[in-house]
Amino acid sequence: HKPTTAGDGQTTQSKKVLSLLLLSLLSVCQCAGASKLTNSSYYSSVFGDFRDGHPDVIICGKGATFPLSLYNSWMLAYTFVDLRVGITYEGIGSGGGKKAILANSVDFAGSDSVLTESEYEQGGDLQMLPIVAGAVVPVYNIEGITGSDPPLVLDRLTLAMVYLGEVNRWDAPEIVALNPALASKLPRKRIMVVQRID
Repeated sequence: HKPTTAGDGQTTQSKKVLSLLLLSLLSVCQCAGASKLTNSSYYSSVFGDFRDGHPDVIICGKGATFPLSLYNSWMLAYTFVDLRVGITYEGIGSGGGKKAILANSVDFAGSDSVLTESEYEQGGDLQMLPIVAGAVVPVYNIEGITGSDPPLVLDRLTLAMVYLGEVNRWDAPEIVALNPALASKLPRKRIMVVQRID
């Protein structure tokens, strides 16, 4: 279930507005799969027939898994624009992408987080460009509350307090006040918060 907008117009649907493509203008593609990517049979199976079996230019990227399906769509679409250019992207996580771009082993990297000042200095001629935005939505699982019940309402302040541990039970007054129709169903149980660590 997704929490809905509170009566004061605030919403718990946080938006992750920052997904970055870290682009190295000077790096050369040296990713681990380069030998496979220049193999004509491999490229023909993925992208179709090229004039000489493989593209003239191969651009390699690694990084965040969040935009992977979008990047795959773009890469496929670009084959209809210019068969001389092959683009690859491996979803290995934001941290892996940042390490790869700083090691100069890829041409671009996707990351959900920005480079630190020291990483930026280490990277030399790097540019950070916002490419993809996606919504991050909190979900809940409360025993006894089903799809036929009204959705749980959390405002921004209450949601922040949940993540800070200041509101830690489902029947906390702050949650009950926002959900009078669910008051009798909100259990006196501790809220277990689960989140990604990367």
